[in-house]
Amino acid sequence: MELVETSVPLLTRRSRSLVVRHGDAGLLRPLEPGERVVVRDPATDDYWAATVADRDPGSQATEAVYRIELEVRMPEEQALERVGEVAGHATLFREEAVGMQDLLDLLGAVRGRRRAADAALSSLAAVRRSL
Repeated sequence: MELVETSVPLLTRRSRSLVVRHGDAGLLRPLEPGERVVVRDPATDDYWAATVADRDPGSQATEAVYRIELEVRMPEEQALERVGEVAGHATLFREEAVGMQDLLDLLGAVRGRRRAADAALSSLAAVRRSL
């Protein structure tokens, strides 16, 4: 998993979407849409679970531009565990076990779908009132 280092302004935190240039983010390789990443804001040292939503490839890999959707903020230890930088810490994933990373993914998915659920509940309430 890649670590994307970029500024995450307050407006971006609210909209949960940011644009990142490959060459400005300290990336070692090109990213693909749908790929899971960890975003770090060096100014605040905040970490976020995120997904690459779109990629404008540009003419060279270092010119690619990505739209990344932020999911859930996470503690540094969890973020570094995701990108495999915690020395001496091996994460064991078993099909029957639910780990901290699974819970962070679930929180990110729930947060991303919250607006759709709120809209559906509003529609349901309107239907009930009309009956």
